[in-house]
Amino acid sequence: MTLVAVLGAIAAGLFFLYRVLNAIEMGKDAVDKGIDLAKDSKAMVRRAKWNRKKNYDPRDQLIDPREVATVLLLETAKCGGEITATQKQNISQIMQREFDFSDSEAAEMMASVTYLTRDVPDVENILIRLLKPIHHMSDQDKQDLIKMMFDVASTDGKADPYQERFISVVKGKLFSQNAPKF
Repeated sequence: MTLVAVLGAIAAGLFFLYRVLNAIEMGKDAVDKGIDLAKDSKAMVRRAKWNRKKNYDPRDQLIDPREVATVLLLETAKCGGEITATQKQNISQIMQREFDFSDSEAAEMMASVTYLTRDVPDVENILIRLLKPIHHMSDQDKQDLIKMMFDVASTDGKADPYQERFISVVKGKLFSQNAPKF
């Protein structure tokens, strides 16, 4: 009988030890999950910041009217097909004359706005957002911009019908009475 009692006590002790070890393991899992939750919350913040950067459109940061004008001049040239060396030179000269840029500043501005509009197949789709920085300009400045666009369009002779249409759309949006106020 004492043997049964001793074996029972040993079995109860082993069972108790098993339960304690199991509880310790469950505690470790709970702590690990708590750490994982903390990591997940940090990761969630990081993901949210990344999504804001990922969905960021650099064209929305064009605040200098000269940048917008350069985009419009380059897009006017693109409407007639590939931009020729003569058109690039003419745009550079316009920028130097109208914006008081040096040759290197004009080249740098053209390179940066070309980079910004590289993935836009049709600038007309983003025209309202693009024109935001120049809506406050005077009507005379807007007319000067349209003249610059016609100057670029007629660089290689007569303006292309696509170029004329693009200039007309820009002019309509610039001088529209219903133009959004920013």
